[in-house]
Amino acid sequence: MPQPTPQRPAAVFTDLPWLPVGALAEAWLLTKPVPEELATSAFVLAFDADGRLLLSQVRSRGVDITGGHIEPGEGPEAAVRREAWEETGATLRLLGKVGHLRLVVRDPPSGYRYPTPYSFQPFYVAAIEAIGPVGLPDECGDSVLVDPQEAAHDPRFRAHREMILAAAALFDDWRRAGADSPPAASPGSGAETPTLPGGGDASVAAVPQPTPPPLLLRDAAGLAVARKGPYLAGSGIDPRFDWAALKTAEESGEVIRAWLRLTAQSRPTGLDRATLRRELADEIADLFGLACILADEAGIDVEAAFRAKWVEPYA
Repeated sequence: MPQPTPQRPAAVFTDLPWLPVGALAEAWLLTKPVPEELATSAFVLAFDADGRLLLSQVRSRGVDITGGHIEPGEGPEAAVRREAWEETGATLRLLGKVGHLRLVVRDPPSGYRYPTPYSFQPFYVAAIEAIGPVGLPDECGDSVLVDPQEAAHDPRFRAHREMILAAAALFDDWRRAGADSPPAASPGSGAETPTLPGGGDASVAAVPQPTPPPLLLRDAAGLAVARKGPYLAGSGIDPRFDWAALKTAEESGEVIRAWLRLTAQSRPTGLDRATLRRELADEIADLFGLACILADEAGIDVEAAFRAKWVEPYA
């Protein structure tokens, strides 16, 4: 299965019709879990016993990847199970995550209702257990089963090409590993309507997955910026003036204090070394997060700046 290098997404799109002007979408394969509070939609690439990909037929948008918005109080896994039943009538055995789209929207239009500058759309790979009547027949027609290679090269799904190919490879790996072939009825077979997600086991079956790449500087910086609002709300800080610069300076002092405590250069604390190391780690994380927020307010790309200052001069 083709895989991206850990430093870069598999693909980047800047002209998708559903993206705001100036925004971009990055396709990441088999990476770390996404923060659920920033996940707005979830999708599933589900396959039948013959390795065919299940696609929805939604009346408002035609043939499409199965999935949609995550409802309040709902996790991504529950969302894809619900969407699969609503759009295709399918019950699924989730095998794992295949990757995600990261949406980068730095200048949201008026009324934009998703998190900024980053939000995520996780993608799952699944085996079809059964296909019954579509859950929302007024909105969706009978589902379609297609060759995944055909879908991957369909212009309508160009933003999902890498996800489709990777999911197909993972499904094949699962079958070759000796898993029982999942029973898959044909669309419209009239199987019993499945129970909606929520009452059953939502665990994801084990499937061999590569070791995820480390958290990248740009990802870490984006997560810090995304948490700026909750951080301010929880600390009671007035976000006007130079709060980010002042808090960064304050955290620098906290790092030095924690270091002195760890190295016994301050008054005895009575704390063990492991506790003091965690204290230093926490303060370094705070310093990094606030520095990222400060950089964002100044319009600085942290990863690009780090490469220019710490990588390229020594290459």
